[in-house]
Amino acid sequence: MIKKLRLPLFVMAILTIMVFNHCTEDDLLTECAGCPSSSPWSVPGSTQCYQSFDDCDASERGDCTICD
Repeated sequence: MIKKLRLPLFVMAILTIMVFNHCTEDDLLTECAGCPSSSPWSVPGSTQCYQSFDDCDASERGDCTICD
């Protein structure tokens, strides 16, 4: 019984790994790059960090989030 389940379980494990490790360049542009706690505000895909939401919103014009 265990021998019959070995191949399907192996295939499912490989497919699961492929799904969770799939990362494209577009995925990277939708995430924050990471900012220091002294200037945590940024937008996904940007490398600029801002000290306040207002500074970020004035420069980036939308979608500002804390990215530290």
